[in-house]
Amino acid sequence: MAEHDSATNSPLNEALSRTLSRRQALKMFAVTGAAVGPAGAALSALSESAAAANTAEDRVTVKPQQAAVVSAFDPMDPAVSSNGITINLMFYVYETLYRAEISDPTTFVAALAVGPPKQINKTTYHVTIRNGAKFSDGQPVTAQDVVFSFQRTKRFGDASFLGKYLVNFKSMRAVGNHTVELKLVAPMALIEQRLATIRVLSRKAVRGANSKDVVKYAPIGSGPYQVTSAVPSSGAVLKKQKGYNGPIKNSFPANELDFTVVGDPAAMLTGLQSGRFDAVAGLPTAGIKAVQVDRNLKVATPPGHGMRGLLFNASKAPFNDPRVRQAIMYGIDKATIVEVGYSGFADVANAMVPSTNADYTKPKNPYSKNNDKARSLLSAAGFPKGLDMELQIGTNIAGSVETGQVMQQQLKDVGVNVTLKQGDLGALYANVADKSFQAFYVPSSPAILGSADAEFIYRWLYYGSFATTYMWWSDPAQKQVERLLDSALIQPTFAKYKATMAQVINITNDQGPFQTVVLARSPVAWNPKTCAAITPSHLGNIFLGKNL
Repeated sequence: MAEHDSATNSPLNEALSRTLSRRQALKMFAVTGAAVGPAGAALSALSESAAAANTAEDRVTVKPQQAAVVSAFDPMDPAVSSNGITINLMFYVYETLYRAEISDPTTFVAALAVGPPKQINKTTYHVTIRNGAKFSDGQPVTAQDVVFSFQRTKRFGDASFLGKYLVNFKSMRAVGNHTVELKLVAPMALIEQRLATIRVLSRKAVRGANSKDVVKYAPIGSGPYQVTSAVPSSGAVLKKQKGYNGPIKNSFPANELDFTVVGDPAAMLTGLQSGRFDAVAGLPTAGIKAVQVDRNLKVATPPGHGMRGLLFNASKAPFNDPRVRQAIMYGIDKATIVEVGYSGFADVANAMVPSTNADYTKPKNPYSKNNDKARSLLSAAGFPKGLDMELQIGTNIAGSVETGQVMQQQLKDVGVNVTLKQGDLGALYANVADKSFQAFYVPSSPAILGSADAEFIYRWLYYGSFATTYMWWSDPAQKQVERLLDSALIQPTFAKYKATMAQVINITNDQGPFQTVVLARSPVAWNPKTCAAITPSHLGNIFLGKNL
């Protein structure tokens, strides 16, 4: 049976009649995080043609790009897939009206749309789509296709993770063949950011005889590439779509992208060094260091949005008391975790967004190692002699085992005896579903879903059923956070929006059951002589194009 949102007084929350089932929510949180885990994606270029790049430093031969990924991908249905590798594939295949820049996911540019939304009145906007845009089957993209994709996502309800981001979109209709009219529940500023979550499908294809294939492994989109074959356990082949006339048409030198499921992170490094692979993303830290000393390779480690944090079970003692959760956070040293757990390839986090994000506000009570404060909080909560704690650790997520060991040692200083329960990340989530876990060090990267603004990131975890049936958090503070998120969404100025989000950041920092420890970086390594084009990403995936 599907879980529903907790009732609040928010008018926007009332517009969201259904949300994720508990099972789907757990799966999505896990897979989204794992997408930027130990290996991510490895991309290689194999010989086909000999087109030289116009650079003096490196001579680049344009070849088919082969992507070696460590795990299978999901069906490519934009409304329901949250698998990071699948989302990476869909970037090439589908278009949204607007998209985040790959190099800066807080900046949005037109994709299928032409120019920004045109305001008609306070709650009505028109968006015009690009003339001549075509799907990979040759059919023209129309306003009716955009409306169909929007309405389809809204109708999915429990099955889609996007519903919570569309709550302020009242309706959409076609106004002619190339313009859609969007009506809002209330005025808002983040229109482009939220429209960026809707990938446009072909209405005709989805309703056609091969509709099941179209939303699984034979997708039809209007992006720069089309899928010619896809088997989730072995790989996918993408070839350039001849009808694509969008703004990034000239960003992709290769005519073909071949994704292969490898399953072994170590093989990526070996492949990169041997010349089999030309670019890899998400190498383990040892692999990054090996690349750094190789004169034939290059590596970039941009700050990432890959959250790594402690998830506490707020439904039962001892972690139903926020003072105990706070004590644990004061008992750990995040800087040591960055160095030991991630070899420096992460950043200390005081919020769910990095300090470089314009939406960021430093919490009033940021956590840093303070043993006295930790002991005082434990005593006030009824544990003057400390307590025993079981901490779940996913062994298949880079840095997690080392981080768990650091926490185990550090928390001894405040009287907390930590037992590490290690296992496959996905398997451990079963203990979240049945409420048997106490604490869990988990990854999550909602920014890969479409936007990296603070409201988007905090809404992912703290709005609706994620909060109530994943973290088991349902008290007045949780409901207040929901109301504040809805308020932030409709603030008329950035200053008021940021002030509202500051309240969200402070409440969740003090009382929330998920506490970010670090933001993992998103390393990408490549061979500059054979990798035709690459845009290092803050999001953990890899993009074989220039100026994205």
